[in-house]
Amino acid sequence: GDGVVVGGGGGGDAFPGPAASPRASVSAASGLSTADQISWACGILRDAGASNGDVQDACRVVFNMCSATKTANQNACANAGVVEAVVQVLEGRGSLHDGIAHWGCRALHNMTGNNKSTKARCGGCGAIPAVVRVLRVQTASAMTAKWACAALQNFCANYDPNRAACLRAGAIPAVVTAMQRHVQDGGVGFAIKACGAVGVLCAKSEPNVHECGNRGGVEAVVSFLTRYHDVPEVARWGCFAMQSLATLPANRDRCVAARAVEAVEHALTLANEANQVDAAERATAALALMLKDHPQNVAACCAAGGVAALVQSPRTFFASTKVGVGVFRALRRIAETDPTFQDRCCEGGGVAAALKVLGSQSKNAPVVAAACHALAAMLVNNIKQHRRLRDGAVQCGVTRVMAALQGLGNSVTVVEACVKMLWAAAQSEAVNRSQCGAPKCIRLVLHLLQHCMHDRGVAHAACGFVANVCQKKKVRVAHEVHPNEGNKLLCGSEGAVELVTQALEAHISDPGVAHRACKALHNLAGSNAEHKFKVGECGAIRGVARALERHVRVEKVARWGCAALQNFCANCNPNRVKCGEAGAVRPVVACVETHRNNATVLEKACGAVRMLTLKNDVNRAVCGQIGGVAAVLSAVRALPHDAVVVRWGFGALQSLACDNADNQRTCGEKGCVDEVARGLAFFCDADETGIKFKLLAGNGCLALASFMDGCPRNRQLCEAAKVSDVLWRVKAVFQRDTTVCRKADAALQLLAS
Repeated sequence: GDGVVVGGGGGGDAFPGPAASPRASVSAASGLSTADQISWACGILRDAGASNGDVQDACRVVFNMCSATKTANQNACANAGVVEAVVQVLEGRGSLHDGIAHWGCRALHNMTGNNKSTKARCGGCGAIPAVVRVLRVQTASAMTAKWACAALQNFCANYDPNRAACLRAGAIPAVVTAMQRHVQDGGVGFAIKACGAVGVLCAKSEPNVHECGNRGGVEAVVSFLTRYHDVPEVARWGCFAMQSLATLPANRDRCVAARAVEAVEHALTLANEANQVDAAERATAALALMLKDHPQNVAACCAAGGVAALVQSPRTFFASTKVGVGVFRALRRIAETDPTFQDRCCEGGGVAAALKVLGSQSKNAPVVAAACHALAAMLVNNIKQHRRLRDGAVQCGVTRVMAALQGLGNSVTVVEACVKMLWAAAQSEAVNRSQCGAPKCIRLVLHLLQHCMHDRGVAHAACGFVANVCQKKKVRVAHEVHPNEGNKLLCGSEGAVELVTQALEAHISDPGVAHRACKALHNLAGSNAEHKFKVGECGAIRGVARALERHVRVEKVARWGCAALQNFCANCNPNRVKCGEAGAVRPVVACVETHRNNATVLEKACGAVRMLTLKNDVNRAVCGQIGGVAAVLSAVRALPHDAVVVRWGFGALQSLACDNADNQRTCGEKGCVDEVARGLAFFCDADETGIKFKLLAGNGCLALASFMDGCPRNRQLCEAAKVSDVLWRVKAVFQRDTTVCRKADAALQLLAS
């Protein structure tokens, strides 16, 4: 039936009668009992004098007895030593006789099946090296190569020890070589078995994946996917092979030149059209892996219409968990790559597909988790797409996610994904934020944070959610502007300050959690005196200080950690004392020194220095002793034209020099007088009178006054720098602002005394 010549002849006393034709041996043996067939086959296989035809027939009988559904026969053959006998024949005659090689591999293939005991026996008796030798020697025969690949596939399927044995025996280069040789003439059957062998050999085995990639496995599999692009079974096993190979970054690189993404995307389209669930499962899983952290493959996927194929899949295979997970993982990879691809996912129907699945499969935990992760990736930092989250004819996406959370709240994976999606939804779009800020939603997220505190992903997402719903930015709802104070008060009353602090302490080593927790605490504190009191009482100050110490080089942690400390201490003297006791001054100064050219960090770090040292002699002295004056001055010099950095830098210098002779002297020696005078002159020449320039001018005037107050040497430096001219210029520019003029007059008065 496979185009292989079957030898005739009997041989062996157990075989009944002489053979009348080449197939008589097999036909007669089929009439015996199972035990007699096994006995006959064993006798032939162990008889060194048996003819090649008899040996071939014996292998064929074993193959027929041991189909996938006949586990008892598989065990009986194994117990009778048939496995070892077939291996012995392959080692002795398989390299010389194609028929024996062919049927010997088929016999081993069927004897193993899903039988782990037989797989173990094959691994221990030399079956793997024997089959690999057949594959190398008989590689010219596509049919023999096909069944050798099939045997190797069965040896390793769901049995890890044999994968390592295959690597040692050189199975991977043998399989890839056979694929390269028979890409044009091997036929569909060979393509299926060869791709299946690659997929199984490389599954869960990094050494095998590495070896296969180096030997050209990626290109070989893609060549079969392309050659048999209209055959669903080839698509299924080819995509399975690509799924195994794409776990290695180097192989994802090889996918670019091989055009693997296009081949797998075509396989997915074919699976959608042919309603092949298995093929779609493999294709979506392969795409998701190939797109992971690989912009070139993402670009190729989008160019080949991958988003459309992915979005179509959940509609075709509505009940397949694997398809749903693969689709939304792939969409997530695309959206996380670049804002352009993020838009393609949204405009291609990604948001609508995810919302539809959330509505129809709200009890399916893996799919809900994957869909919510994809939604979060499509919407985060993508303001113009937030409106797509609302499915106007049915429900808001936020409502659907909350419903899924309530039904699947016991799954940590689902909790993380759903909360992450709510965090993205609350980012800026007014209606979504309003729904996220609803008491039911806030209470649910905080409840989940409390019960899943141990999970880093949940802590990260929940802290991000709290940060977003409590953002200071005002939003427009129903033609009226409303700040998010209501959300902030509700979060505070539900224990958000304490829970976020606990999350920060529990995951202090993770910069992502540290960043989100610091941002959440910053937004919660704001100008709320009650929350500032809670911050001081629950250990948040100590937690933020520790986060800054540990992650001082991480930009986002430095920025939001300093911003949080700045908010904690604004108009709150008790928190300034607690910041000093917690050792917060030193890491703040370290942030100023580390991020010397980063405006977003420096404005918060200089602001933190200002608030920590304002009206606090202890913090002021400590900051001066560890180089705070020099650090702030270097920040101002690094960004002399950034009004916000200069404003907070002047403010920090003013509070450091106030009532501290040592810091005053340091300011004079380091050149602070000249720098402040230069900064005031520059911004006065710009002739700007906006609020940030007023604050800058006021801080500059106060800084000069603090330098001179009780310090004759600094007064002389001010005279030499012609500070009086600068101060009069400030008064002229801000003549309508009595506060700025009053501060300039105070400095002029000290200069004249």
